[in-house]
Amino acid sequence: MANRRFQNVQALNREVKLIAGRVSIGGSGAPTLADGLGIASVARNEAGKYTVTLDDKYTGLLFASCQFHALAETQFCVGRVLSHTVTSTKTVVLEFRNLDDDATPALEELLANTEFTFLLALRNSSVE
Repeated sequence: MANRRFQNVQALNREVKLIAGRVSIGGSGAPTLADGLGIASVARNEAGKYTVTLDDKYTGLLFASCQFHALAETQFCVGRVLSHTVTSTKTVVLEFRNLDDDATPALEELLANTEFTFLLALRNSSVE
């Protein structure tokens, strides 16, 4: 499990760890971790899908959220957590979809000079 110095967080669950990050999308469409600790990498899988790889394994994921931030009003989409394997491969897959579509919201290619943020609440102990 994670072997880092974490600051106190009050929770009923033991050993809750918060990992947050901010990812910028560059001119080539490549993601860059702009801010955050405990994150090994962020990679683009395909249009609208990104994998966040953590530095450490955790015993479970209690909560996850992601938010898209357009720096101009040229794009609107909503992010969600698609899958996670924090107990084994240390990954969380995020996807962003365009809500302007009439039918099923399509995966949205994030434009250059946009960014997204995420927050993960992780369990670092199997003790209840």
